[in-house]
Amino acid sequence: MDWQRYLNYIREQRGRLLIAIPSGALAGAFSGFGVPFFVQKVFSELLGEGGRDATLWVVLGAAALLPLAFLGRAVFMYLNGVYSSKAAEAVLKQLRRDLFAKLQSLPLAFYERHQVGDLIARVLGDAQLIQSTIRNVSKDLFIQPFVAVGALGYLIYLSVTQKEVIFLLILLLSMPAMLVPVSYVSKHVKRLSRKNQAAMGRFTSILAENMRALLEVRTFNLEDREQKRFDAQLSENERLAVRTDQYYNLHQPSLEMIGAFVIAAAFVYSQRVGLGIEIFIALAIALYFTGDPIRKIFNVYANIQKSRGALERIDQLFAEPEVVSDAPDAQELASVSGLVRYEDVSFHYNADDTESAAALDHVSVTIQPGTVCALVGPSGAGKSTFVKLLTRLYDPTSGAIRLDESDLRQVKRADVRRHIAVVPQAPFLFDGTVADNLRIGKPDATAEEMEAAARAAYAHEFIERLPAGYDTPVGEDATRLSGGQRQRLALARAFLKNAPILVLDEATSALDAESEQKIQQALEQHVSGKTVFIIAHRFSTIRLADRILLFDEGRIVGDNTFDALLAHPLFRKLYENQRT
Repeated sequence: MDWQRYLNYIREQRGRLLIAIPSGALAGAFSGFGVPFFVQKVFSELLGEGGRDATLWVVLGAAALLPLAFLGRAVFMYLNGVYSSKAAEAVLKQLRRDLFAKLQSLPLAFYERHQVGDLIARVLGDAQLIQSTIRNVSKDLFIQPFVAVGALGYLIYLSVTQKEVIFLLILLLSMPAMLVPVSYVSKHVKRLSRKNQAAMGRFTSILAENMRALLEVRTFNLEDREQKRFDAQLSENERLAVRTDQYYNLHQPSLEMIGAFVIAAAFVYSQRVGLGIEIFIALAIALYFTGDPIRKIFNVYANIQKSRGALERIDQLFAEPEVVSDAPDAQELASVSGLVRYEDVSFHYNADDTESAAALDHVSVTIQPGTVCALVGPSGAGKSTFVKLLTRLYDPTSGAIRLDESDLRQVKRADVRRHIAVVPQAPFLFDGTVADNLRIGKPDATAEEMEAAARAAYAHEFIERLPAGYDTPVGEDATRLSGGQRQRLALARAFLKNAPILVLDEATSALDAESEQKIQQALEQHVSGKTVFIIAHRFSTIRLADRILLFDEGRIVGDNTFDALLAHPLFRKLYENQRT
């Protein structure tokens, strides 16, 4: 566990804590020292024989002191609570911000191993639990030690002046007994907390998956199956939560019973030695105000153990290596011509298992600027991996990829990606307007530039038919648009970016034959001078390619024009399969 990270978060809130901690100390002093003092000194004297001669003003003055003491306690407790909460909220904000930034930097392989719902649960639920723990714990942590110190000080004072050290011994002997339930409960709460947070991650994953698969759930009549799966996870969450609370709620009654035995022992001793009622009450209150904060401090420890599962899950996320990161001396790449060179590039998705088949196996190829290059081959042959390495979603296991003679690993990732526009097979549109999604390619684009890009992608006509044209919200996951419309918007976005390198990954797969033909014409008109990589299974989409790379089992087994490659057995087979 990297405690230093969380200490840094707390250290950043030192301004607020400089108010919260002293306020807690003063509130604790009012509680721990003030109340026993009033009982033993003020009340006993004024209610005893010596108080019969006191004037009304003296009595009223003494009576006013107690509300004033509680007013001081209330003010300082309020300040402690407010500034503790402010500090806790600020820690939550920074923690979530850092978690989100970490998620942005992790490689695609990480997301292939983890459920999205579980990651959402870590950023929301786990972080919220930590924030709640900080808020709840900080109040007791900043107040109770001072209550205990104040009460203990007064207990020592009374024990010395009354020569009754036995009260201190009773308190000290009770301390080891308090550790027993705390240790027992904390061990089980910590273990169940891990299971609780993991179950919450699975719950969020099921919910997120169901929301994304609404069409499949409806059309395959999966409602009952999904409900049973959801109910089963809810039952597991309930079982773990109840089990955790059973242990968590066990320690407080146990500590109170020990406290009751302490007071009972003090009572027996006081009665046997003939201690006066006012001295006993003052000592008993001091004992209570000493023992109660100690029990609450133990409660703080149990609270921390309850959040350990969340802390460990968040810590695991922070500990994930950023496989693709900028080198300390990474160069800037102001402009490129579009020259791409792969030099003996091999790549394994599992870097620790180089004995298994490589996704790319000793690939060497040079693509000149302005070349339209198609990548063809069976599924899993290495085509998508080839372009993922080009965009630095991964770095090669061995070999080098150069862009205009610059090794990509020595160039800033943002610079590499600024010079490449990608149109994926299943493009994602953000929950905003059509214009918002187009401007992702060029944030400062004018309305005229957007319209020109949309016309080039044959998207302008359907955009104009939308209720608000370019200002029409597309909705979450762009559910208001068809697959073909989403792909045309993605193409328009890439055209608007106007990068020197364009990657089309099955970019016309959702289009009908007529729309695809129009896109082909648009590509012929708009890719002049650009280096273009086209991944496609439809052979009709690669006709405009100057050059075709044929992939098989991670290697380039063919490199030529369309007509020349028809003599290659694998290419011919793929072509014939397409025709039939």
